[in-house]
Amino acid sequence: MRRLSIALALAVLAAPVRSDDRANKDAEAKLAAEAKELAGRLASKDPDVVYEAIKEAAQNQHALLTDPLVKLLKSPRPELRGTAIEALGTRFDPTARKKAAKALAARLGKLSRKEKDADELMKSITALHDLAQTVSIKPLLSDIDKDTNGKVVRARVMAVANVPDAEAIDSLIKFAAKSRRMAKRGKVVRDALVYATGERIKGNVDAWRSWWKEHKKNFDFQAAQKKREEAKQKAASRKKNKNRNKKGGGRKKKGDEGDDGSS
Repeated sequence: MRRLSIALALAVLAAPVRSDDRANKDAEAKLAAEAKELAGRLASKDPDVVYEAIKEAAQNQHALLTDPLVKLLKSPRPELRGTAIEALGTRFDPTARKKAAKALAARLGKLSRKEKDADELMKSITALHDLAQTVSIKPLLSDIDKDTNGKVVRARVMAVANVPDAEAIDSLIKFAAKSRRMAKRGKVVRDALVYATGERIKGNVDAWRSWWKEHKKNFDFQAAQKKREEAKQKAASRKKNKNRNKKGGGRKKKGDEGDDGSS
């Protein structure tokens, strides 16, 4: 009887675990089925169907969707390419992020400096910033010269600065040395180095090179990323408060005018 009771107790204790496992498997199967159906719509010949599917794919992180989204980068329709770029930028699975970044980085050199490509280029750089993959460093820093639009240069170097890898800082320092010969490029690269490291090193590129040589081996990229996030939150908070104060001042002014009129 005692052995039977123990067996029953063990069975009861094990039941929730098996139940949870089954629930997880059922949930995974459901997500896979949804992703498969969504991938089918991404391959549709109807542009409207594809566009809506891309929007949904931006909210769905299943691995089945990465390849169909990458394939859409070759779509003849710019609105589909642009939306697919944005969706690829939302990937957070390590394998999917690397695959998405590799595909987007490969296309940078194919985008000309014509006005028709400007929006797609900036979307690609923004997505690469968010994906933060080492594979994008070299493509992001290539094809920049003294005639490159300043906004594009800043976006490219900031995307590199967001990559949590020593290669990113090495590359930025090398680019900073090269930028000595480019008007107005030096400050942009220094801003990127501050963004990447959270440090403000006084002096020129040689000072940065000396500092990095000393700190490279033990540099804490997670701490640097945390600083970036905190700075971003503080900036957003300041902007929000500034807008609130502007609106509050406007309401107060109207109230004052009303009081003057009633006295």
